[in-house]
Amino acid sequence: MKEVPSCDSNFTMNDKKNGEVHPILVAEREKAIFKKEELTYLLYGSHEKYKRKQELIDLFKDDPNIGDLKEVHFFSREQLFSFMVEKSIYFQRRFEELNITTQTDQYVILSEFYPNILQLFTLHFTLFIPTIESMGNEEQIKFWLPKAKNLQIIGAYAQTELGHGTYVRGLETTATYDKETEEFVLNSPTITSGKWWSGGLGINATHCILMAQLYTQGKCYGIHPFIVQIRSLEDHKPLPGVTVGDIGPKMALNVIDNGFLYLDHVHIPRNHLLMKYCQLEKDGTYVEKANTKLFYGSMMYVRAMMILDVCQGLISAITIAIRYSAVRKQTILDPSQGEEQLLNFQTQQYKLFPLLSKAFAFICTGHSTIAAYNKLFSNNNKEDMEQLNSLHALLAGLKAISTWEVTEGIKVCREACGGHGFSLSSGLPQLQCHTNAACTYEGDNTVMLLQTGRYLLKCAQKLSNNTKLYGTVAYLEEDFSGGHSEVGASLHLPALLRLYQHGAQIKLKNVFQQFSSKLSSNKNFGQVWNMISVDIMKTALAHCHIYPVQVFIDYINDVEQPDIKSVLTDLCKLYCVHGIMENLGIFTLPGLLNELQVSTLNNAMFELLKKIRPNAVAIVDAFAISDRKLNSTLGRYDGRVYEALYDYAMSCPLNITQVHDSYDKHLRDFLKERQLKSNL
Repeated sequence: MKEVPSCDSNFTMNDKKNGEVHPILVAEREKAIFKKEELTYLLYGSHEKYKRKQELIDLFKDDPNIGDLKEVHFFSREQLFSFMVEKSIYFQRRFEELNITTQTDQYVILSEFYPNILQLFTLHFTLFIPTIESMGNEEQIKFWLPKAKNLQIIGAYAQTELGHGTYVRGLETTATYDKETEEFVLNSPTITSGKWWSGGLGINATHCILMAQLYTQGKCYGIHPFIVQIRSLEDHKPLPGVTVGDIGPKMALNVIDNGFLYLDHVHIPRNHLLMKYCQLEKDGTYVEKANTKLFYGSMMYVRAMMILDVCQGLISAITIAIRYSAVRKQTILDPSQGEEQLLNFQTQQYKLFPLLSKAFAFICTGHSTIAAYNKLFSNNNKEDMEQLNSLHALLAGLKAISTWEVTEGIKVCREACGGHGFSLSSGLPQLQCHTNAACTYEGDNTVMLLQTGRYLLKCAQKLSNNTKLYGTVAYLEEDFSGGHSEVGASLHLPALLRLYQHGAQIKLKNVFQQFSSKLSSNKNFGQVWNMISVDIMKTALAHCHIYPVQVFIDYINDVEQPDIKSVLTDLCKLYCVHGIMENLGIFTLPGLLNELQVSTLNNAMFELLKKIRPNAVAIVDAFAISDRKLNSTLGRYDGRVYEALYDYAMSCPLNITQVHDSYDKHLRDFLKERQLKSNL
């Protein structure tokens, strides 16, 4: 094969065959002041947990049934969908043969070999089963759980409708109880009442959790979860009264059969209503066992998991961008030194290093919110409605900022890689599209922040009534009158946290005063809400940015290794100060920072970029993402990006023949015609 020119005259196709790591990346890794492995073990929880991950991957790495991920780029949607079903079933059978039973272990394997592709059972295990476990009574769990876990049935979660999404109370699907037959009659009374967008529902699911308005004895009791069989277990055909299918191609995630579902007087038994928190007697009497807000537990769980899930996209993107920026050379700054590494430019560092710090902040946030969810829904705490409301509001807001900021961050990474970042081979366009979808599913981000804002206004009302606040909103009653003189060049983290808290506190006070004033002038609640909804959303943003700062600081305090602690402290300081500089108005308009402090913080931020620079490649290496999982020509561990780009181009089906079929079918006669005309 002909050698391909590169930025380094010693960097040839023969080097790639020798399996050598590019000398630039070798040098980058030698600069690090910490041991990469120690940070890796910290990120994975322990050496043992990381070792377990590697053992699981080793079980499949030589499996001949696992193909090259590159081929997937050239599949049609039908090919991709069939491929997904085939491989999902193959892996499931192998899991059973190897006794790999936990979802955590299975996820490690699937995300390693087919990231974002093998989705056949994903929502079954992450939404359908957890909903049964959290919303079903003992009898229902005993009946349904074995069938679901053994995959005798495949489940989906059907909530969103064609005409209603985030506004759950507005759902139109009805479940009317008939005491004569002891059945619910399910109905989609309008075209807008059809279930829409439910993942896994369109083609594969046999059952679903259906969220519907419960009617009994002439009264509506609001949204409740029902288990509904939608397809035959004999031939997979839709059952009578069921119209179901796939909604069609999407911007991304086309491997998932997002479905529609219409029900025409479909009958289900009374005990198909999940009845952990309510009871429906045979005569139709409705008995509430607990606050119906607990029905939203599944949504809260998914939002908690989403923070870590989308963060994985940012981790992959920043790994690709930093490695590529280290290898890529461009522009001469010093004529005696030749072209400069992209990663040495301050503009590139300013793009990428804050995103690196954000990845760590969201890792801490994701683990912390999952722990908070598990604690709340344990047997001892599930009835604490104040904690439930607080966590629900926090998760709604964090879902919004994590998906928005990760999507924007991946976009920045793609642009930081120049034209090559636009190629599917870089892995970045797929990451961007996948996280882009997360901005909408499981709750529109604007609506999520308004939910958080509504909770904060209630907290402000409590403060006005001298009611004490707890947990994540306790700072709202703190006295910050002492000012923020400690905020300076040292970037003292507790001082920065107090600054974030004070800024959010003032924003809430101001918006609450606006709200109360306008409400007292004889305007109704809805009108006032709409008039200041943008300010409410911005207040929610300010509140939600406090939590990642807090948990990142807490995380660092628990780190014992001095070198790791130093590196993570620099990243945490960068996360905090960059957030302040990007949202200066929150801190300068009310006079929390003076001009000198702003200048000092700005200079300190750029000094941090210099400190992080020698460790950047080693930090992303510590994420321990394999080349297989990264699936990127630009983010390869060995740095051989140009050979990889060449190989990718040569594998394109358009290049299989020197003359494409379209020439004989269309282009040849056209060119001959034009040539003939030119000779006349």
